[in-house]
Amino acid sequence: NAFVNNLRNGGPMRAWMGLYDPTGSEPGGMVWVTGEPVGYTNWAAGEPNNPGFEFWVEMFGDATWNNNVELDGTFPTLGYIVEYGPAGTALVVNTVGDAGPGSLRQALLDANANGASRDTIAFDIAGTGPHVISLNAPLPAVTQPISIDGTTQPGYAGAPLVFVDGADAGETPGLRIEAPNAEIRGLGLIGFGAGPAIQLWSGGSAVVRGNYIGLTGAGPASGNQVGIDVHGAGHRIGGSSAADRNVISGNNLAIFIQSDSSGATIIGNYIGTNPAGTAAVPNVTGILADDASGSSIG
Repeated sequence: NAFVNNLRNGGPMRAWMGLYDPTGSEPGGMVWVTGEPVGYTNWAAGEPNNPGFEFWVEMFGDATWNNNVELDGTFPTLGYIVEYGPAGTALVVNTVGDAGPGSLRQALLDANANGASRDTIAFDIAGTGPHVISLNAPLPAVTQPISIDGTTQPGYAGAPLVFVDGADAGETPGLRIEAPNAEIRGLGLIGFGAGPAIQLWSGGSAVVRGNYIGLTGAGPASGNQVGIDVHGAGHRIGGSSAADRNVISGNNLAIFIQSDSSGATIIGNYIGTNPAGTAAVPNVTGILADDASGSSIG
């Protein structure tokens, strides 16, 4: 704490510091944006207070902490503290094969082995697509920060060109996230009939956007048992732009927000429709929230 305060050169500036309260249930609801647990605090006298609308934590000039609203007109927060991590590695998937060099499986294994750097998995599979990666066994869980970006596949124009099919993978999640700050973008996930296509298990602050979950584009639904299974804190599914919209259709259950999750944001998705939002492709159940605290659905 003293080291971070010294970075500010002892000036009076109040600075955001990456701690926030996604559920409004302070102080126990505070989490770091990285998803790491909160082990040390240095609250100013009487802080934190005003639960329910002061969600963000800043550092005072004396190195004590205060929670505040995002835009405080009387006492504005004028700066922020940023921690830079090591540069990540770009890993390229160039085959629909289930294993071996250039496969999605190998890229996940390599990313997990690279440590805490936030790697990117990009796609460069030959041909116009769509391309289907048919799994014969469960994929490794994601244990390090990562971005899996299907929009990098050549020819991508707003709809996924790379699909991961779990019909032969067994009783398993498709992509299981056990690391903070993961992103799953621009993919199709289909055929996971005995498990969730995406399982946000731990780590916190994952972003799932621009995916087709249960759909194969213009073709028929090939649904999953669960589209997205949500645990942990601060995840975002969808977004405010059309590019961030997930289409989650044809599944038994589209989204399951579990009781051990908090602060999930479900926004701007098409759930139970075709990609254009003009026709029904129903899920058996849309969104199920099991006593999940602080979740927002809109």
